[in-house]
Amino acid sequence: MPENKIFYGLSMVHIAPIIDMQNGEPTYGTPFHFPGAVSWGEAPEGENNPFRADNSDYYISAGNDGYTGDLEVARVIDEFNKKIYGMQDGTNGELIEIVQGEAVPFGMVLQIEGDKSATRYCYPYCTAERASADHSTTEEGAIEPGTETIPISCKPLEVNNVTIAKWRIPKDSPKYTSILETFELPEIESEISA
Repeated sequence: MPENKIFYGLSMVHIAPIIDMQNGEPTYGTPFHFPGAVSWGEAPEGENNPFRADNSDYYISAGNDGYTGDLEVARVIDEFNKKIYGMQDGTNGELIEIVQGEAVPFGMVLQIEGDKSATRYCYPYCTAERASADHSTTEEGAIEPGTETIPISCKPLEVNNVTIAKWRIPKDSPKYTSILETFELPEIESEISA
């Protein structure tokens, strides 16, 4: 499949709650679709550490601590509120934010369109902070939808003795569709040389 020259558009956000963690290996629950994705902006985490010798940067170690990003959505859906934030239903139809509740980590899939084909990006271990909201009064004759923004940390995870931060799945991969039904960690094709 030819490579994309450009990327645009965001859709098909799926969230797979981590329901168990044994010896650093997550067990994922069934992914659910999170509709209403507006934007995803990610920034790399980690620092470069230069070692100075011979009056120059003799060696530079590059840190990779994953990513932090903001997922902007039309609104945070109830399924995310309950399965990730731990909110609970009240007896009279309320949705209640429990202060003592612990947020659940999750795997995340995002689909980014391209000039040749769509690509899916997967993050193995994410945590969400509470969402911020942007709502305002309407102007006469116009409706401007408000949005909500979820700060998300995407941390690396060790898979078969290799630590991965994220991976991408091209449209012609057999995992392209199945990752939305069963969130599975990738298999490394060959040994990574030191």
